[in-house]
Amino acid sequence: MKIKSVEYRRLFNIPEYQNETIGLVADVDSEKPEEAIAKLHDIVVKTNRTVIKLRELGSQLAIINSVDTYYVGSINYREREIIKYQHEINAQKTNLKDTTDKHSRLDIKKHIKLLESELSEETNELENLKIKKKRLTKHYQYIKTNFEKGILFESLEELE
Repeated sequence: MKIKSVEYRRLFNIPEYQNETIGLVADVDSEKPEEAIAKLHDIVVKTNRTVIKLRELGSQLAIINSVDTYYVGSINYREREIIKYQHEINAQKTNLKDTTDKHSRLDIKKHIKLLESELSEETNELENLKIKKKRLTKHYQYIKTNFEKGILFESLEELE
């Protein structure tokens, strides 16, 4: 009996109690169909690894991009906090100019220093969130572009 083609399919579990099947069919030119099956197995497993990473990154990006999520809410909140701190600092500086009492001036200066520190923390947090979004987007696009070109990855570590 001469085997003309072989097929390899595998069922993978995915989140939310779902699954997907990845399968390939290959024509066999030699007398060793097991070699073709081994190659198909390798491609299916690499494809699954790549799809897992794309799904993971896509999920993280969806969270970041979703209006109802922590990230976007946090970015909007931090932008409002920065504006609030800037207004409060300006108001305190105006108070400082108008105050002649040494104790009041000292309290206002401490308050300004505290507000500037909080402003700096909020600004840093906002920048970190924006950097995280940019990094995830770039990583996702890199893997997706390669996947669309047929470039698969040997291991999940390569995808990091």
